[in-house]
Amino acid sequence: TSLVWRQPAQALLRARTSHGCVLSAQCFASTYTTSTTSGDDTTPALTPLQRARLSLQAAAGALADPSRADLVAALGETTGDFALRAMARRLNNTPHGRGILETQPLFDDAFYDACARAPPSTLGAAYHTFMTKRGFHPSERPAVRYVSNDDARGAAGDLKYVMLRYRQGDDILH
Repeated sequence: TSLVWRQPAQALLRARTSHGCVLSAQCFASTYTTSTTSGDDTTPALTPLQRARLSLQAAAGALADPSRADLVAALGETTGDFALRAMARRLNNTPHGRGILETQPLFDDAFYDACARAPPSTLGAAYHTFMTKRGFHPSERPAVRYVSNDDARGAAGDLKYVMLRYRQGDDILH
């Protein structure tokens, strides 16, 4: 089935952007970072059409090359708003979840190193093995760029944090 998707995906990736460049990692990043809607310099202001275009390009790129973590991340960020807000609401509905949103713990270098020292046959050891075999490191995950916190404070929590925590939790599930 990957061959069925590969040719259309590669054609979409070859499509020129409005800046005239072929969609490379550098062009992909620069195409959608011209303005912001909040005080956060990393959140581009996307129109619905730009969001749809970015979603399609990210989907095509991720299908053509699943190792492109930036494209997989962009796809999740541009299409997962409803699920992300639902996760934030669920976290905010419990004392434990609110504590997580307040402290915003992350899988950092100390956590990763502790997993390296975990006994075999534990979740920590399995996580470290998964990340090492694939050349991943928790601190190297792409930044959350296409999720806005403009209306996310308070009851909904911090959506950028929820997205990052979701990505880190997804690594554990693998």
